[in-house]
Amino acid sequence: MTGVLLGITTGLGGALVQVNTIYLQGALGAEVTEIQWVPTVYVMVYVSMNLLVVRFRQQFGLRIYAMIGLSGFCLVTAAHTLVHGIVGAIFIHAVAGFATAPLLSVSTFYLMAAMPPGNALRGPVLSLSIAQIPAPMARLFPTEALALDQWKTLYLFELGLGLLCLSAVTLCRLPPSERRKVFEPLDFVTYPLIAIGMALLVAVIGLGRYEWWTDRAWLGWAIAAAIPLLTAAAYIEFHRARPLIDLRWLGREHLFRFGLIIIILRIVAAEQTSTAFGLLNALGIITTNVHPLSIALFGAAVAGAITAALLFKPDRILTLGASAFLIIAVSALIDSHATNLTRAPQLYATQMMISFAIALAAGPSLVYGLIRVVGVGGAPLPSFLVLLSIAQNVGNLIGFAVLNTFQVIDEKAISMALIGRVHAFDAVVQARILAGGGGEAGVAALQQAMTREANVLAFGNSFALVSALAAIVATYIIAEIGIARFRSRSPALPSARRVPA
Repeated sequence: MTGVLLGITTGLGGALVQVNTIYLQGALGAEVTEIQWVPTVYVMVYVSMNLLVVRFRQQFGLRIYAMIGLSGFCLVTAAHTLVHGIVGAIFIHAVAGFATAPLLSVSTFYLMAAMPPGNALRGPVLSLSIAQIPAPMARLFPTEALALDQWKTLYLFELGLGLLCLSAVTLCRLPPSERRKVFEPLDFVTYPLIAIGMALLVAVIGLGRYEWWTDRAWLGWAIAAAIPLLTAAAYIEFHRARPLIDLRWLGREHLFRFGLIIIILRIVAAEQTSTAFGLLNALGIITTNVHPLSIALFGAAVAGAITAALLFKPDRILTLGASAFLIIAVSALIDSHATNLTRAPQLYATQMMISFAIALAAGPSLVYGLIRVVGVGGAPLPSFLVLLSIAQNVGNLIGFAVLNTFQVIDEKAISMALIGRVHAFDAVVQARILAGGGGEAGVAALQQAMTREANVLAFGNSFALVSALAAIVATYIIAEIGIARFRSRSPALPSARRVPA
């Protein structure tokens, strides 16, 4: 139960902000670009802190880090229940990124310890699958409470979660691990370089869609500053005997593919918030009307996590992954045919299947990487956890950025195409203008209808993009399965005999 609690808490704070942005923006009196700093700064801190989590565990113990982080988070959150404002919201979620950085690892260790003998690998499967639940779970949070008590309600909820986690970690102790001195002076040179460089890139990814990529000079300057910082850090780490990140190991082809698949999985996961619920919002469906859909997605995610843990075996990893991506590809393709008559009930089956598949694929993908870590003696574990953290959290931001940007650009293109087909003397156009009240009112009503239709078509194309990405990954995994089976069944070739000239 402690492992499940920590796994859910890992992503729930950020998910609550992501799905309630509109309400929180109004409660805090913030601009759109200002409120987006709240989830972005969380990832900025979370990613950089994961660089230190593993070494801190080896030298001092992961439980101590978790208790320090959770204690600080609870104190700061309690203090901010008395303060309102966008600056306080950004600061509290920066602290949340620091506090929750070790929770996924701690959750994994708790669930591994809870598994029966011989089934320890089911722990990581369940841990990462559970980490997919907060996204649909966050939509069950009552928006009425946010409207009445503004940000204070969310602070109190996060404070309660922090206290529960702190109590659980304090009362339920993990078996002690071997400790040794691992920190080196050079760590304090490369860590700031990596942390600042990654923070700049995350800021660009998180804010680029809202500031717009080509409209703000600071986005370009941030990338220009991040490149030399990360290059310098990579050069130092590449030539170290005991690096923070083992770049030689991470440069292997199969790990690059692993990271890419995790990022694509996060892009697909972002589809539900940015595309499915975005479509419903564009059609004027308010949050209270999609609560049944949110409950259904939450139940499907829980079912996916349980199914992944029950069906998991090392030789089924690729099969589970291929099945999950195939489910996503088919479901998203069906949703790509959405129209302006589509409502939440029409999305129940497909979106539940996507939610189930995301949880089904996440856990086995973690074990797929862990097996390769164990295969080389476990030394690259810190580097693998950093890769996983970056792929998970930055991939989530990339997902929102890619899908939202694609939808905006596509909507503008479709709108231009629709406008090009409208002629003032067309009888159908004149009838629509008259139906809208005639004159300027009728023209405005027609423009509004065209914009809504362009948005619906653009969201349909976003579904199609998700379907295509999932189909590509599924095809690749199926090809891997086929190659592996062919190699295992093909007889060894006899050695060639020399033929006299």
